Amino acid sequence: MRVNLRKANKIRKEIEALIAGIHVTTNVRIDPDEPAARADPLSVVAVGRSRLETEIDRYSRLSGVLARLRVAINAANAQGVDAALAEAADLERQIKLLTRIVQASPRKETKEAIKAKVERAAERMNRAEAGEWHPVQNVEVSVLDQSDMEKFAASLVDLRRKREAVEDRRVALNASTEIEIGEEDEKVLRDFSML
Repeated sequence: MRVNLRKANKIRKEIEALIAGIHVTTNVRIDPDEPAARADPLSVVAVGRSRLETEIDRYSRLSGVLARLRVAINAANAQGVDAALAEAADLERQIKLLTRIVQASPRKETKEAIKAKVERAAERMNRAEAGEWHPVQNVEVSVLDQSDMEKFAASLVDLRRKREAVEDRRVALNASTEIEIGEEDEKVLRDFSML
């Protein structure tokens, strides 16, 4: 039986949930008020042992299917899904960086205005050295002007388009890439109503 990666991952999650819900009990409670249990306490132990063996078998069967399914999913992912995920992560990091840059304020001052600010700061510093108290502040100026910001904004739009295309490619790969589920594993999945 063949299933696509999306379905295989859904089955994987269902199996993991089933396995997590399996509770094995190695002890039983024998009720001394129950005549049958009182007459034959080992029959209660036998029933408990049978339940334990059933749960161990259930756990082992599901665990085996899960292991084989994970191997098949990993092999299929290596055929392109992992590359798409890595590319999407790279684009996401670049988008975050450019978003921070685009949100900054561009430089609006002219060269002359910046030079005048620096001169005023230098004058305040000279007065402070002469004994007058004036707070000395550095002059902070953006390294980006409006045209730089427009270029970064355009690059950001382009990166978002690329990320969307990569995500579409990844979704298509998940839907079109198939893995083989063996007959025994298929039977186990059907026994547990997963197919």
